[in-house]
Amino acid sequence: MFSLATLRRKQKTIFWIMILLMLSFLIGLQGFQSMMKKDPGAAVLAKMKFGDLTHNDQKTAEHDIALLTSQHLVVVGEARRAVTLADGLPQDYRQTLLFLRYLNNALHGKESVVMAYAVLLAEARANGHITTEGEIDQVIKAMEEAPIAEYDFAKICKEMRLSKQQTTMFHIRGTLGRLITICKSSSGANAQTPPSEQDLRRRFRDEYEKLGLTVIKLPLAKANDAKPVTVKALFDAYKNIQPGDISDANKFPFGYQEPAKAQIASLLVNQEAILAVARAHKDKVANFIASAAEGTFTKPAPVTADETKKEDEKKTAFDVKYVPMTEEEKVLEAQKALSPTVGVVLYKDLLNDVHKELGAIEANAETAVANPYPAVVKALTADATGLLNAKVKLIAIKDATVEVAVAKIESAAGDALSVIAYPTGDLDAKTRITLRAKNTTVGALLADLHKQVQAANKTVPAIAWAKCKSEKFDTILFPADGLPLQCALTPLADAKTLAENPLFGETRLPNGGDDDTPANWAVRAQPVDPKGPCKVGKAAPIVETPEGKLFWRVTQAVGPKSPEAISPALTKQLEADAAVATTFESTKALGKTLATAKDAEAYAKTNKLKLVETGLFSRASSLGAIDDALANDITKELFKADAFAALLPETKALTDGTYPKASTKAITIALPCETAIYLVWRTDYAPALEEDYANQRSRLAREAGQDQAGGMSNWLDWKHIQKRTGFGQE
Repeated sequence: MFSLATLRRKQKTIFWIMILLMLSFLIGLQGFQSMMKKDPGAAVLAKMKFGDLTHNDQKTAEHDIALLTSQHLVVVGEARRAVTLADGLPQDYRQTLLFLRYLNNALHGKESVVMAYAVLLAEARANGHITTEGEIDQVIKAMEEAPIAEYDFAKICKEMRLSKQQTTMFHIRGTLGRLITICKSSSGANAQTPPSEQDLRRRFRDEYEKLGLTVIKLPLAKANDAKPVTVKALFDAYKNIQPGDISDANKFPFGYQEPAKAQIASLLVNQEAILAVARAHKDKVANFIASAAEGTFTKPAPVTADETKKEDEKKTAFDVKYVPMTEEEKVLEAQKALSPTVGVVLYKDLLNDVHKELGAIEANAETAVANPYPAVVKALTADATGLLNAKVKLIAIKDATVEVAVAKIESAAGDALSVIAYPTGDLDAKTRITLRAKNTTVGALLADLHKQVQAANKTVPAIAWAKCKSEKFDTILFPADGLPLQCALTPLADAKTLAENPLFGETRLPNGGDDDTPANWAVRAQPVDPKGPCKVGKAAPIVETPEGKLFWRVTQAVGPKSPEAISPALTKQLEADAAVATTFESTKALGKTLATAKDAEAYAKTNKLKLVETGLFSRASSLGAIDDALANDITKELFKADAFAALLPETKALTDGTYPKASTKAITIALPCETAIYLVWRTDYAPALEEDYANQRSRLAREAGQDQAGGMSNWLDWKHIQKRTGFGQE
């Protein structure tokens, strides 16, 4: 027993014990556990240059986008409302209410808008942008005073407050504050300043000052005294460049660096294969046939010999006659109408099973591997012996199409077998099947059917059968190479080789641009590229393809590799390239000796070279008759720059008001990236006149403003956001 003195000494300890006991009764075990748990919202969603993006950031973005759009505070699709509201804002914040329109136009889909909003908010805060209460008041005032009859800010706020979400003014102000913060960042990056007079005159000159040229393409020829380009010089200049790189017009398309390579593992859940085996229940088929309108289940009657003769004599088309379909044909047609709906359900179920298997494999440290897809396929497929051994008591088929014969086998097998995915796509339409048997099996009937198919179609290979373990696929018989789960592993290859497979070269990643294909992502995978869009050994974003969903990941990647020395294998290529470079330099030297239009014309006549007249063109237009001859925009711009720099008239206005059309000077324009050399002189000229500038100035200013607006779209492009912020999903 404690004495009174002991209790007095321990009273503080006893007090805290009582507090803890009371808290334990109030909170309970689950409460204590939740207190000790890590906040799931703090989980990192992605890494950026200036910090982490968490699930809480994404939730905030979802809340803001929902409030600004679905709650009708600012409706993205209603341009008139957004523009009119924006007109009431101070110039610095005019874009605030237009911002979601810009963002929605730059991106596609709700998910991408939410993610971009979250990243842009984090970027704006990292750049030091904050929003004051006074700035929020300015925006709200503009919304309250908006001169739109159908827009009542106060009414909208009241409806929000009374809605299920109970959105208060506190929530509205918070959302508007975050939106203004993002817009401050965008305004800084896309400052809408009026174009300068110098900029407008440059635009006018580029559009209105024009040259007309005569062009000769010089054939490459090596002079006897030409100084050879050495193998070593080429190797040193191009060892760190990949073959075919023409990004620099002043370099040859040579290159000796091996490109980055990657290996891709993939699993395609083939929706087309599933739709091909989707079958509605026989009761639904019967009801569909019974309720169909008269004339639904008919087919063109066979054309008789007399009708064919009559057709030949009259040389006119006769009316097509229709006859009722057979019962088997009615069932096939009804299934074609009903199967898509069934197929969607089967597809979703199989996708769920794939996700479950992948999750189970990757969650287990013992089974987690760089390429889990073969294990998924193994887990979801099985031997088809049970289906092939299904009993058939009696079957009699005479001169039927392959489709009808397969349907009759399915029917004769009863509930043990629902669908046979026999491949009929490439068969001769005239192929006919006859089967008669008692007390047999599905396997025996299919073997006989396939034998008859091969007799009529010589190139058809043997067929093996399999099935999916997925519950709703348990009675469906597939060819082993036609299962809806198709697993593949590419060799280690560069992006160009990987892209030869349409799945990797033609499909686009979610929210990606034209270059965001699995092939291009794979060769930039981390750690080869520290800021790459995906990681070796980790699942990449699932891709939607025309065939179905593609699960994929990079299992191996190596970066570009420059040769350290000239190997015997490389010597032959270097020698060939050196010969081209030597001939190019020799021809360029020849061109420089033909420095006048008279000399150039004489050379062309002697060597029977074609003279091409471009017609008038400006710095901003195409190159007329020779535009298609140049490979890309880089070489075209270089050609124009050289021509305008060297061939403009020395005196643009003569005393009598005329302008010199032709020049006596000829110049050589060398384009190493195309291994092409042109001899060029001016035959026509049109100046940019001051009176035209006065008439066009307002248009040029408007276009300059539109270009600035295009800068906003570019700034909001998801690809640019990722690059600018170093965004990389975990």
